[in-house]
Amino acid sequence: MSQSHRPTTPGAAGRPPDGLAAQDDPILVGIDFSAGAALAAHWAARLAAALGAPLILVHVVHDPGSAPGSYAGDGIETPYDTLEEAGERLLEGFVEELHAGHPDLWSRVSVESHLVVGLPATRLIEAAKKVGAQLVVVGSRGRTGVKRLLLGSTASKVVQLAKLPVTVVPTPKKKGKKSSA
Repeated sequence: MSQSHRPTTPGAAGRPPDGLAAQDDPILVGIDFSAGAALAAHWAARLAAALGAPLILVHVVHDPGSAPGSYAGDGIETPYDTLEEAGERLLEGFVEELHAGHPDLWSRVSVESHLVVGLPATRLIEAAKKVGAQLVVVGSRGRTGVKRLLLGSTASKVVQLAKLPVTVVPTPKKKGKKSSA
C-alpha cells in the first residue's frame, strides 16, 4: 500500500489547517524600483498566477524621521507630499514596465499597488499583516561585506521581522564582477 505525500484536505469551511495560508490569500512584493525588485515581482507574479492569488506591490517612501536617533518634531518640515507624489509616479511607471515586459503573465494576475511612508522593512511587514498576505517577496541586490554592513539589507530585515514566509529573489551577479569584502 502506497502513501500519498500530498497535502491533506483543508480544514473547516475550505480553509487550510491552522498556520497555513489559503492559496488565494495575497502575495505581497516589496518594490524599490531596482532590477532585483523587477525580478522579485515577475517571480511572484508567476506564483500568483499559478495559485490564483492576488498580487500586491508595495513601495515604501523611506522616512528617516522614523529611525531611532533622528530629529523630528517642532520646526522641522519634510516634503512628504512631494516624496509621495514622486513615489506614486515611479511606482505607476514601474508597474507599467512590468506589464509591458511580460503582458501574457501580468494579464493573468490581479494586481494592486500601494505606497506607504516609513522604514521599509517595518512597513512591508505591517502591510503584509494588514492585507493578510500569505507570503512576502523581496529582491536582493546581492551586496556583501562592507557595502552590506554600511547600507544594510532590507531583505535581511524583512526576514528577521516576518512572522510569515518570505522569499528573497537574488539578483544575478554580473559576469566579471567581484564581490567586495
